[in-house]
Amino acid sequence: MESNPVTRLFPVLQMSCAACALSVEDILQEQAGVLHAEVNYASQIARITYLPAQTEPELLKNAVQGMGYDLLIESEENNSNQVEQRRIQEWKTLKRDTLFSLLLSMPVFILGMFFMHWQAGWYISWIFCTPVVGYFGRKFFITAWKQTRQGTANMDSLVALSTGTAYSFSLISLFVPNLLPAYQGHPPLYFEAAAVVISFILLGRLLEERAKRKTSSVIRKLIGLQVKEVIRIKAGGQHEILPTASILPGDILLSRPGDQFAVDGIVTEGDSFVDESAMNGEPVPASKTKGSKVWAGTINGQGSIQYQAEHIGKDTLLSKIIQRVQEAQGSKPPVQKIADRIARIFVPSVLAIACLTWILWGWLGEEQGWANGLLSFLTVLVVACPCALGLATPTALIAGMGRAASQGILVKDATSLELAGKLQAIALDKTGTLTKGKPCLTEYHLHPKANLNLLVSMEAQSSHPLAEALVNSFPEASLIPLENFQNLPGRGIQATYQGELWLIGNQDFLTAHQTPISDEWHHRSESWKAKGDSLVWFGTSQEVLGLFAFSDPLKPESLEAVKQLKELGIEVHLLSGDQSEAVQEIARTCGIQHYQGKMLPEDKSDYILKLQGEGKITGMVGDGINDSTALATADVSIAMSEGSDIALETAQMTLLNGDLNKIVKAIYLSRFTLKIIHQNLFWAFAYNVIAIPIAAGVLYPLWGYQPGPMMAGAAMALSSISVVGNSLRLANTK
Repeated sequence: MESNPVTRLFPVLQMSCAACALSVEDILQEQAGVLHAEVNYASQIARITYLPAQTEPELLKNAVQGMGYDLLIESEENNSNQVEQRRIQEWKTLKRDTLFSLLLSMPVFILGMFFMHWQAGWYISWIFCTPVVGYFGRKFFITAWKQTRQGTANMDSLVALSTGTAYSFSLISLFVPNLLPAYQGHPPLYFEAAAVVISFILLGRLLEERAKRKTSSVIRKLIGLQVKEVIRIKAGGQHEILPTASILPGDILLSRPGDQFAVDGIVTEGDSFVDESAMNGEPVPASKTKGSKVWAGTINGQGSIQYQAEHIGKDTLLSKIIQRVQEAQGSKPPVQKIADRIARIFVPSVLAIACLTWILWGWLGEEQGWANGLLSFLTVLVVACPCALGLATPTALIAGMGRAASQGILVKDATSLELAGKLQAIALDKTGTLTKGKPCLTEYHLHPKANLNLLVSMEAQSSHPLAEALVNSFPEASLIPLENFQNLPGRGIQATYQGELWLIGNQDFLTAHQTPISDEWHHRSESWKAKGDSLVWFGTSQEVLGLFAFSDPLKPESLEAVKQLKELGIEVHLLSGDQSEAVQEIARTCGIQHYQGKMLPEDKSDYILKLQGEGKITGMVGDGINDSTALATADVSIAMSEGSDIALETAQMTLLNGDLNKIVKAIYLSRFTLKIIHQNLFWAFAYNVIAIPIAAGVLYPLWGYQPGPMMAGAAMALSSISVVGNSLRLANTK
């Protein structure tokens, strides 16, 4: 068997909290042959490095199943389908459980807090609370039982123990009241605590799942760019349709107009324009002639092309993009690692304190010591229920995301809000981000003898991507009839008018027709080319009559946005797949010192990794499929709303209407949101630090005060209300 380490990504199912991810991670680390395991609860993915000679995926799956979870080890395509189906069903179930739980909990809460002396209300509370605890909160108890069997505990364990105990205690108080002392003439009932806690935790998980579901479609869309069948040309010239997986390097393949290329290859015959925006993000399709390279996932234009397969399967550029996005989504964000450490300490600590409280009351208390100890045990569990902790981040996120949305910024997750305010470097794509993403005629020069109507009439029949921009620039021109019109992909167009041959194309096209180019025309073309402009020549075989320069102009707000980012102390970088001259000119205009052109998607990702390797928290702003790798790699990823679907799904933030100034707003909002989250977490923990000892009875020896579960429930509710109220401050921030 293979002895070299192998790293693979496996979807993990049935995890319900960060502590679950830790449990799976720990059990995987314990398996023989596993060198490293990292489980990301947010993406539900385990990244495992193991030695195939010592273990295999089936053994890892069995180990995870023994913990009550599941590991999908089938093919990547089957994994994606299974995971998506399971998550859709789990989402529907969670949404239904949350809705009905909230509806049933509302009357229980009102009755428990304001009508506690109404006898009929006791039974109504029991009737409404029972389905909340027994059915809609069933996953808490199922997971807690699985954890108990393995000798571990998570947040579900605490929720299940506290709500289950509160419900059981209330049930005994209601139907066997003689076993417990009454309080102020009525039995101690805590149905509202059990119901509200479960409802709040379900709501928090629903909000969490809503954010996570957005990322699940990214890989599917990338995989959707892969072609399943391809036309191969056999030695005799016959065509055969084969699965792409059957193609070998060296095979000659056919790409018809409108087809997607199946593999990476080199053109052997034919001319066409190819839409490579999936690879380089540029709006202008690239001319392809014999010897040109083509990439899987790009789209052929109007010409037929034969190409020789060079890179196939996982070696294609598209497959590498998919792999990079998967790896980036499977990594753990810093905020999750902090939550993991908290979860390890909080749950067992609360359980230990509750049990110790009961024992100490029984040993040190008077006649009712054990009974009072039971009350304190319940009070500790109820008061320490992680409701405020569970709401601290989601409520701040809801308020922050709502405020951001009102300002044209869509935010997807907590990691981006945590890190956006700490950005030290930000990389900007050029086309569609800094620029408008649509070529425009920027400069032109016409000879007095040039026939503008003829020029526009020829371009109106052209398939060249720049032809539309030229035609739109001269709306006053009239169309005239032409003869012998020809479209020559990769070179230009020609037509006969009044017995003379007219030419429009690149410089080589005119040179091939022996058109003399004077020093004046040559100097002008070199000057425009140095700016990175695309040039189109117009003339006859006797003389040049016109020269046109096309560029992708800057958005009006780009200069101000770059200026503000630099004033915030953020290092700005420009990354583009466009020609180096064009990138240099844009960088000079915007005042960007760090820039690089002719970059493939993996180059952009490597550039981001280099910045991160220098210890810089790095952001990426882009709009194309080619940016998805870098977006997934960056600490904070931002997409333009008019960009590709995959860029939008991969990015953690989306700027509506593509206004770059919103990046600065997002940074300010991030800092305030993070401040609110930190305040919420501080007060939630401070509440537990203060409330748990009081619930355990530390005030009883001094003042004879022992709070009951009802007081604990009220305190728990108050802590949640304070967290929500603090979060709502975000709604009014500028």
